Amino acid sequence: MRQRMMLAVAVATAAALRVTAAMASDAPGAVYVLTNAPAGNAVLVYDRGGDGSLSAAGIYATGGAGSGAGLGSQGAITVSDDGRLLFAVNAGSNTVSSFRIRSDGLDIVDVAASGGTMPTSVTARGGRVYVLNAGVPNGVSGFTVDVKGRLRPIPGSNLPLSAASTAAAQIGFDDEGDTLIVTERATNRIVTYEVGADGPSPGPSCTPRRARRHSASPSPSATRSSSPRRARAAARRRIASAMPAVSTGSARWS
Repeated sequence: MRQRMMLAVAVATAAALRVTAAMASDAPGAVYVLTNAPAGNAVLVYDRGGDGSLSAAGIYATGGAGSGAGLGSQGAITVSDDGRLLFAVNAGSNTVSSFRIRSDGLDIVDVAASGGTMPTSVTARGGRVYVLNAGVPNGVSGFTVDVKGRLRPIPGSNLPLSAASTAAAQIGFDDEGDTLIVTERATNRIVTYEVGADGPSPGPSCTPRRARRHSASPSPSATRSSSPRRARAAARRRIASAMPAVSTGSARWS
C-alpha cells in the first residue's frame, strides 16, 4: 500500500504548499497531494511526523475529474486559514471540491461548478474561496463557504483577467485578505482585484512583471509613499511581484 501511494505522489501533477505554526514547532501534521487523475481525481493524505517522516494515511475522491496533464499552476489544493477545511480543483470536470479535515482523514462536503473551464488554482480566506479558471476565456470566480464547508457562488464574482487567454498561473490573497492577486505568464502581468464583503471589484488592475535576469524570486526594495493609500498599494505590488508564476508541483502540509 505504501509503495502504491508513493508512486501516486511521484506522478501527481498538481499540489500546493502551506506551512503552519504546527510545522514551525516540529509538531506532527499532515501532507495533502492532488492526483489530477482524469478517471477520478483524489486527494492523497500522509501523516507527517515531527521529524518530517511521512506515512500513507488514505485516498479521498474529490467527486470530480483531473486533466491528467501538468496544470502549470500553483495552489491546485489549499487549506483554509483556520485549518479546518481543504479545497481542491478538478480541472477535467470544471469543479471545485471542499472537504472537512479530521484528525484521521477527510470528509468530502461539496462539489461545485468552478464558474469557468479548467480550474487550476484555488485560494481561501475568511469564509471566501476564489478559483482561477485557466480555460478560454480565463477568469476568476468567487464563493462563500460556511463552517461545514458548503460552497455558494458570490453573485457577480465571475470576472475576466487582462485578456481572454493569458496562461494564468496562480491566484492568492494578499496578507490583509482584501486583495486577490493573479499571475499571468503569457502577458507578463500581475492582476489584482479589490475584494469586499460583496465580492471583488468589477475589473482587474494590471501591473507588468519586471524582467528578471538573475533570480525568479527577487527581493523587492522598500518604497516610500506620500500617503497611506499609496503605501498600501506599493505593499500589494511588492507582495504580488514575489509570487511565483509557474510551479509544476509540490505538497500542501499542515
